[in-house]
Amino acid sequence: MGCGGSRSRSRKPSSCTDSSRDGYDRRPRVSVRMGPQVKVLETPPVVMFIFGGPGSRKGCVVDDLLTAYELKHICTEDLLCQELPSKLRNISKIESINDIKDVLEANPDQVTLEWILEIIEKRINEDRQAKYLIDFIPNLRYMLKAQFLQENCFGPLRKFEEKYPISFALNLAIPPDKVLGARHVYSATKGLNNLKEMGGKGDEADTAKLQRRATLYEQCSKNFLEYFVQTDRLITVDVTCGAAELIWHQVHQVLCQLDFLPNTTVNTVLLFVFDDEDDMKDQDYQRYLMEKITLQRIVDDPEASVESLLSALLQYINNNSRKTDSFVVNTKGTVIAKNSSRKMGHKEIIFMDICERYLESYLPGSPKNFIPHAGSRKYKAISSLENEVCLFPLDTSDDLCMTIAMYMAKTRLP
Repeated sequence: MGCGGSRSRSRKPSSCTDSSRDGYDRRPRVSVRMGPQVKVLETPPVVMFIFGGPGSRKGCVVDDLLTAYELKHICTEDLLCQELPSKLRNISKIESINDIKDVLEANPDQVTLEWILEIIEKRINEDRQAKYLIDFIPNLRYMLKAQFLQENCFGPLRKFEEKYPISFALNLAIPPDKVLGARHVYSATKGLNNLKEMGGKGDEADTAKLQRRATLYEQCSKNFLEYFVQTDRLITVDVTCGAAELIWHQVHQVLCQLDFLPNTTVNTVLLFVFDDEDDMKDQDYQRYLMEKITLQRIVDDPEASVESLLSALLQYINNNSRKTDSFVVNTKGTVIAKNSSRKMGHKEIIFMDICERYLESYLPGSPKNFIPHAGSRKYKAISSLENEVCLFPLDTSDDLCMTIAMYMAKTRLP
């Protein structure tokens, strides 16, 4: 959603038309099933597996997990690219995906499940105090045909766990027959959607390939998922809705229930209000799972610079607000006033646009065809490249909107 870009996906607001109907309550539901032995092991390193085939939004969820929880990512696809040359003496280097494909086809017996797990062990050995997210099943179709994925994984995984126990596995589940529907609804490519509606031949071939890849992924992951099912350590999230922000919100909630708390917030929505009149009493923030923060109460000096106040706000959110990613920030009693002419001490070149949208348009899981209700209100909205949205009352000066949004974006950049 938003008016700007994102590191992992575009955060686009819902299209809205005025109506007395309330579309926000028609958000898609994301169900979760969790095994009774799911927990985050206290002894480091923390090791988690993640599974998710085509259409599961795994890439978005992985990006958010890495950022929010400061996890180290171990991906089988990357391991194959990096480690195959050293394993096979007749291969000096791998320069392209086609090179990997040729090597796997020519040496099917050389790449075994035990070897892959040994490499993962070596990576974990480099930092045994870290937290690891292991993306084991490749996404590329030719890799899904690799022989090591057809092996019985129970024995090798048990051996791996003798050294590094696995806390749990997260499965972003979507049935193969639902992949196309999810991709159609949430595709970022308008032309592709139009082609589907027209039933073009190119799209038929594309969707057939996608279905085959989804089915192949399901077959490859089935044995691994069964391993975690039998040990009651599988979290299954139904991601059929295809809404990346809503899926992330649910994953975030589940991890918080396990007392696995993030180091920082991601995909945040910050609604800034500047007085009690802006902080509308008729707005049901609890319904939207928004936490209210009175800035004056969490800072040492309400008269400090804008930069200092916003820095304190971010620190407070990261340290205390772990169970939501949407906030209402009341700046009353501080130097941040609606018509303030204060600017940041230095300018940053960050490209942002201001647009006007309804609050509900930016909240997790708002339907794509959201229709505002009688109490819905529009705000000025600015999105950062880090997928953060800042909202302001319509009569807020553009300069103040940009000052706040630019600082928030600057602090999120690596």
